[in-house]
Amino acid sequence: MPLELDYYSLSLFIGGVVALISGASVFFFGNKQKIGLPWMLLNITTAVWSFGYFSMLTAESLEAARLSDWILHWGALFIPVFYLYFILVLTDAFQKYRFFLYTAFAVAVGFAAVVPSDTFVTTLSNKYIFMFAPEAGVLYIYFTAFFFLVVLFAIGILFRKIFSLPSTDSLRLKYVFSSSIVGFLGGGSVFLFTFDINIPPYSLVLFTLYPLVITYAILRHNLFETKIITAELLVFGLWTLFLFRTLLSTSLTEQILNLVFLVVTVLLGIFLILSVIKEVRLREELENITVELEKTNARLQEL
Repeated sequence: MPLELDYYSLSLFIGGVVALISGASVFFFGNKQKIGLPWMLLNITTAVWSFGYFSMLTAESLEAARLSDWILHWGALFIPVFYLYFILVLTDAFQKYRFFLYTAFAVAVGFAAVVPSDTFVTTLSNKYIFMFAPEAGVLYIYFTAFFFLVVLFAIGILFRKIFSLPSTDSLRLKYVFSSSIVGFLGGGSVFLFTFDINIPPYSLVLFTLYPLVITYAILRHNLFETKIITAELLVFGLWTLFLFRTLLSTSLTEQILNLVFLVVTVLLGIFLILSVIKEVRLREELENITVELEKTNARLQEL
């Protein structure tokens, strides 16, 4: 496999893992934050697209590549929809723009129905260093327009919200805005290849920065519970490390050993995350009790 192909496939694989880590972080956090559901859905669809593209680039038969192509496009169709959902919830604009969200979702479902047909992707052909790459069908230009129009609409809502808030309150939104631009420029570079514009998607790796920057915003500016997210990132990082070691093992003994380490790390990681979640919940309960005691004490002093 050429070194350059390794770059693209590794970028897609790492991007999918990073997306799943971000999505799982929200899943473990629970339903306390209303932002959790759209963030999780956005990361899951991103991971589906990323792993689907990875599978297509590394496929050894046309049939396997074709199935991977369907999977990656089913994921790609809902990325702008759930990104819009995420932005609407983040900016408290869901009620105002929910009609646009429902319309975008309906359009995505309609496109999903025609993904397996030749009107969407005519065939998979050899392009650049890739054995299989999609050729745009007659409906693909409409899908591309839909994708970027929904994303730009969401970014516009985010942009207006940033300038309606004081600079201190809008800081986390600025992180989301800047990382969105970088992420969609990186991931969107593959559209050029589909339309036979011979510009290699060198910027593909940039889409992995999107969830990383949002994670920084989470840790630095408390979008979610900092301590829980920190523990999860540490654990998922170890899981990814041992997963890579297992996949890249050169001998059966080494593979078995790394697999054992992976299983042990997964079990210990789950235990650690649950322990941290329990500790944080107890701390929150104690803080609530303390606040109530202070209020009660203040009323007693008044009496």
